Amino acid sequence: MTSTSCAVCRSAVSPTYSGPVRDGAFGRVIPATVTRCAECGVERLEDVQLSADYYTGDTYRKDLEESPDVAGYFERHDREQFERMNLLEAIPLRDAVVADIGCAGGSFLDSISGFARTTIAVDPAEAYHASLRARGHEVHGTLDAALAKWGAAVDAVFCFSVIEHVEDPVGLLSGIRALLRPGGIALVSTPNRDDILMRLGSEAYRAFFYRKVHRFYFDGASLSKAASAAGFSDTRLRFLHRFGHANFTTWLLHGRPGGRIDSPLGPLFDATWRATLEDRGLADYLYAYMRA
Repeated sequence: MTSTSCAVCRSAVSPTYSGPVRDGAFGRVIPATVTRCAECGVERLEDVQLSADYYTGDTYRKDLEESPDVAGYFERHDREQFERMNLLEAIPLRDAVVADIGCAGGSFLDSISGFARTTIAVDPAEAYHASLRARGHEVHGTLDAALAKWGAAVDAVFCFSVIEHVEDPVGLLSGIRALLRPGGIALVSTPNRDDILMRLGSEAYRAFFYRKVHRFYFDGASLSKAASAAGFSDTRLRFLHRFGHANFTTWLLHGRPGGRIDSPLGPLFDATWRATLEDRGLADYLYAYMRA
């Protein structure tokens, strides 16, 4: 059933896309509709319903053609932490109580555990829990369980690539705010709907960007409005582009991802390309710093 009101601001929504959306890895698609809110601009995937236990077992990772065990998670995601380090410079971590909501195998918490006093891992996938505990992280299966112990006591909350999956994005942000002590900060990330390829209207890329496992699609303005609806009064945006110019041209010329291939024009050209997209808000990933 297609939504009639926005999950963020309750305003009217209307269809903005109808066609193939990614079903797991590139090349697999299903038909679906995406609606957009006329007021806050958030988009929602319709026609696809995933049960709450979809993320608790192996199905989610297998749909993405990823190994569902901890070793497989590390192999795929450890390298992402190096990209995030420059995003942490404004967040005090020394002797802090830190929570990662939707931490999966916990690569990010591992990368900051030497700074933080307490690291709290929150994830529904029980396959990761034993390893997370063995590495010194306190583990909770749900945000509500973490709130019961740590409400209003956490210095920094991180939530990477989660808000697009949930049924109630404002509810997620409200729970994150409730975890934070007064003055604490949250860093939330999501794919940027205003990515340069979406802005240009590449149909092949739109069918790739919209995907079965993502319920919601945000740009900077709509994520800021969701943060405001959750009670955050101060939100600052930052953008990160992970791919070089050759990936962009591969999409335009061939309608498929080029991945992390280098430009024939060299690393300086690629660095300028990324920095320009980040400065203009057209990068592929969006980060929001939200202060309680």
